[in-house]
Amino acid sequence: MVPDHGDILDPILLGAPEEVDATLREVRVDRRVLVAHHAGLDLLNRRRYFDAAQSATPTADWGRVRKHLGP
Repeated sequence: MVPDHGDILDPILLGAPEEVDATLREVRVDRRVLVAHHAGLDLLNRRRYFDAAQSATPTADWGRVRKHLGP
């Protein structure tokens, strides 16, 4: 069962980094979106989503996804 939006957003917006990471692991976030927005690859590989997102940008670069994750 997929949690409702409040169950997902509350820990992401209000939680500590560990809570953010746990929530995103639980909902199985699509890494391609994070890579496209320039999240840190090394940190994503270690499933540290909160830290990886610190380098994210508002604009997606889907070429970066193809370069790092394949077609």
